[in-house]
Amino acid sequence: HDGRAVETQLGAFARLHLIAKKRAGKVSDEWLALAELSLNRAIAYFGTERELDTLRVSDIRGWITWLETFTTPRERRLGAGTIRHHLNALSNLYRRAQEAEIVLPGYNPVAALMEKPAGPRREARWIEIHDAALILEAARQLQPLGGTTLDAEAIERLRSEWEAGQFRSKRAAGRAY
Repeated sequence: HDGRAVETQLGAFARLHLIAKKRAGKVSDEWLALAELSLNRAIAYFGTERELDTLRVSDIRGWITWLETFTTPRERRLGAGTIRHHLNALSNLYRRAQEAEIVLPGYNPVAALMEKPAGPRREARWIEIHDAALILEAARQLQPLGGTTLDAEAIERLRSEWEAGQFRSKRAAGRAY
């Protein structure tokens, strides 16, 4: 590392990783918050001072087991899909560590896992193009169900006359316009 100070411990590098993600501007604040939560859980399990190049696949398997028994503040267990997101966050951190030459190229104990938890696969909930076209055409042909055809000037005139007390009811005001 050419004599430069390098953060090689999980806690410190996770912080730098999240800062770099934020600066890159390619992820939302919500994504960053979830990644931070996932990495904080990794830090809780492995320890803040754990050197990145000491994590092995068996350590990751242990973390998966820990995550499977983890209970959230709302007394819920993490699902397989959520655990997969945690793994992805840690794997992404290792990609940055490779780029920063903190670990050797290709060193990623998460990526080395043969079997990873995954959320249930479901058929996508979407509408076929021809069905969408039929719905849009039907909506186009519908008569308006009320509302107004008044322009902004007429609406303002109606509002001022209403406030001046020129109408006894909203129905009377509607008939006048």
